[in-house]
Formats: sequence, structure tokens, C-alpha cells
Amino acid sequence: TLSSKTATPAVFVKGGTNQKYTFTITVAGATTTAPILLTDTLATGITLSGAPTVVGGTATGATLSSCPTSGASLAACSIATGVSTGTIIIDVPVNVGDTTTTNANTTAAISGGGDPVCVPGATDSKCKTSFTGAAPVDAAAVTDTKQPNIPSTTNLATSNNTAFPGAVYTLDTPVGATDACAAPSITAAGVASYTSPASGQTCKVYYKLCSTATPPVCDTAVLTVTGGPDPKIEVLSKIATPTVFAAGGTGSYAVTIKVTDGPTTAAINLNDNLPSGMTLTGAPTVTSTPTAGPTITCSPVIVAGTSTSTSGCTISSGVATGNTVITIPVAISATVSSATGVTNTVSITGGGDPSCPTTGTLDVKCSNTSAPVIVGNAADSTVTPGPNIASSTSVTGNNTFPAGASYTVTGGTCAGKGPATPTTNTTGTLSYTT
Repeated sequence: TLSSKTATPAVFVKGGTNQKYTFTITVAGATTTAPILLTDTLATGITLSGAPTVVGGTATGATLSSCPTSGASLAACSIATGVSTGTIIIDVPVNVGDTTTTNANTTAAISGGGDPVCVPGATDSKCKTSFTGAAPVDAAAVTDTKQPNIPSTTNLATSNNTAFPGAVYTLDTPVGATDACAAPSITAAGVASYTSPASGQTCKVYYKLCSTATPPVCDTAVLTVTGGPDPKIEVLSKIATPTVFAAGGTGSYAVTIKVTDGPTTAAINLNDNLPSGMTLTGAPTVTSTPTAGPTITCSPVIVAGTSTSTSGCTISSGVATGNTVITIPVAISATVSSATGVTNTVSITGGGDPSCPTTGTLDVKCSNTSAPVIVGNAADSTVTPGPNIASSTSVTGNNTFPAGASYTVTGGTCAGKGPATPTTNTTGTLSYTT
């Protein structure tokens, strides 16, 4: 009787090692008087990896002969005459190909042995057994794309089979491999860690997935990592608020930094050397960003009223794709004036963008110059009209504010026909009594 046919492991692994079928044959009643012929046609993609062997059982005298060591059939494999009553356990080692899609087989059969029922082609259930195993699983080739040149991870378990209870992942880097990712490691649960390659380049993490069977059944595969595009940074604009600075007053510059293919993989250096007569009133701050997180640190520390440059200020790595606005607060000296305006340029470097290097030539997108900012200075005026009369004087010629500036009286009196409060219109004509 062909009592059973089982598979070890219960779920075959494509390309795996140490896989086999096990046949159990029962001899009852008397010692066999003829050879027992064992036949089996394996599923497509499954082939013999060696000769079948008797590995156990209670019967004596079970000797195999004429068993093939390759191919997909056990044709001509037989057990010699004279086997005592009991069981015969036979292992059939197999290879499972990478293209195997099924482990279903109903052709395993025995004949002979002196049993008149089990003749070749017999249909009696004791002479044959139906076997259907789970479809083979595979340690799959995995691909992933990561930002370039940074520590990265890939969860291989989400890309591989789930039919391997308790499967263990280990590295399996070939000796001398030149395409392996830098600093590879892998957890037993399948989380691979490595340093991603440069943009447009690839590297590989070689790994092995093993079952917990004894001996273990293993399959090898490769994670191929492609370096995605480098993050790109750009100064979109630098805008002054207010648009006209007043001598002795304060203002700010809003610097808008655009990030593409983010997040940034390195700190962004913020470089702004203020024009003569301007000082910082504090450190730059992040006032708008696509996601929370970026912070600014300055070394040396910004000293309000003294520091004149943001060089040494950095925006932390990880700035998300989109526009981030940085505000730079400034104070203007009371002695500064410019009717034609002063310009101010800011530049950024780093962020993982090779076109904005920390040393060397910067791409034009890495800097931006504010529109000329007029620094207005309202100067004193002296006039000598006739006595005791209503007079007016235009004071527009004694300042560096642009046309359209609005004027208001803040106080003062003139002697003459009694105290009089001066008045003015918004265009700069001052009316008073002498």
C-alpha cells in the first residue's frame, strides 16, 4: 500500500535547497515476492536533485535500484524482492524551479511486490495516492528607489511571500561583489538597511530567506536600489517689508526657498551679508513651510544690533518639497539714506543639491537679490518768510523718500499772531503762521 506522499517543507520554495517528497509504503501479510516499482511524474518545474533513498521504516530488506538522479519522473525506480512486513520510508530530493507555479500531482503509484491488486496501471486506492501541495513560494527580486547618498531602509517582507511562517532573512553578499550597497544590514524580519547610491546609479543588497525547517530551506534574492533625483533648492524671491525702509527704523526680508524632489538630505546654509548701515535684530526664522519640522540654528549666535550677516545660519535637513519662507529681521541706521535704493543678495548652499555646493561655483538659482529698497531720511528744513503772515513751505525736497510718500505733522508751534499748530497735506506742503 502506498500510504502517503508528503512534501518537506510543506510549502516548497522556488530555487530553494533541502526540499523533498517523502513516500511511505506499507507491506502487509507476507514478505514481498517480486520487486515493487515506484512511479511518479512530478509537477512542471519540479525535478529530481538526486537519487531517492530509503531513510526509515519498520520493514527490512528494502533496497532501491535503477532510480534516476535527475529528470521529472521516477520511472524504473524499484525496491528489491524480499521486503518484510512493515513500513518503508523513502525520500525523493527535488529541485523547485523559479518558474514553478504548482505542486499538484496525482500520478504517484506502486505496483508489483507480488500483490495481485497493484499491477501496473491499477486504479485501486491502495496502489496510488493523490497529492496536492501549496503553490511554491519565492524570495522575490525587489526594487526600490531612494533619495541618493543617504541611509535608507526597505521592508523586504512586504514584497515577499507570506507563506513562510517564521522565515528568517539574512545577508548573502557574494564574495567580491562590486555592486553591493554600502553599509548593508538586514533584520531577521526582513528590514534591509543600506546607504543609497548616487542619483541615477544602482546598488544591490543580496539576501537569503530561510524557513525554520531542519535543515532550513533557503532561497536567495536581490534588492536593487536606484538613486532617485537629488533634491533641488532655489531662492525664488527676496522681498523687503516695508517696501521703503526708514532711517532709524526696522524692517525685514522674506526669503522664499523652493524645494523640489524633497525632502532635503542635508542642511541648507543661509548666507546674507547686509548692506552697510543695516544690522540684524535677531536670528532668521521659519515663517512658512509645507510641513512642520525645519529649524534654524546660527553659529556664531546672532547678536541683535551688532551682527550683520547670516553666514553660519543653517536650516535643518528634511525640508519638504514646496516653498519655505525665511524671515530675516533688520534695523536701519538713522544716518543711512538712499533715494536710489540699496540692493541685498542672499544665497543658499547645501540641502543635498549638487548645483548649490558649499564650495565652488553656485548655479544662478542658488541666490536672489532683492529689488532696490529706498531708505528714506526726513531732513530738517529752514525757511525765512515775512513776519506775521500765513505761509506754506514744501518740504519734499529735503528727504529721500520716494514720490508719493505721505506726510503728517507730529507737533510744533510758530510765534507771530499767537501760537498756531502747523498743518500739512499728505503731499508735503507745510502750512503755518509766522
